[in-house]
Amino acid sequence: MFAINPRLRVLFPDLAYDLKHETVNGEGPIRWPDGVTLRVGRSHPAMPRLGLLTSGIWSMRVLTERTVHFSFADIVFRPLMWSLVPSNSDSERDGLGPQITKSMTDASEWVKYGPDRASVDLRNLTRTFPALLHPSLSSRSEWVELMTRDGSDAEPVLVFGQTR
Repeated sequence: MFAINPRLRVLFPDLAYDLKHETVNGEGPIRWPDGVTLRVGRSHPAMPRLGLLTSGIWSMRVLTERTVHFSFADIVFRPLMWSLVPSNSDSERDGLGPQITKSMTDASEWVKYGPDRASVDLRNLTRTFPALLHPSLSSRSEWVELMTRDGSDAEPVLVFGQTR
């Protein structure tokens, strides 16, 4: 995620430092920043062979169901989808709709697992593991990409690929 969105190094410098200086065997503390959540779920079965990497995405669906997707970075690589999103999105309060990743599992603590955690049964870590279709993989007529009014945000980077 830090590779696809270099701005994350500026937004979360302690996390960037800790990840960069982590030892080969995964030892060392990882300081997780306030205000950001790592969400994980299943990639949607409708797109079984497509992968996706994105930097910051700010989009909204208004026609079928009002929902938003505000993300710092996303990775869709079958069978999982990962999203780094703001923890406290006021989108529902502001009438924009819920964050599409709201139902996904909070995996923020997972980065703190040490090298002694060689394998973990995902069923023990989460009660639900919803499948989610990323807005960039769904119909382009459903989602509107939002930009800042003054153009101060960098345009998002999206890398699509086909998996085997």
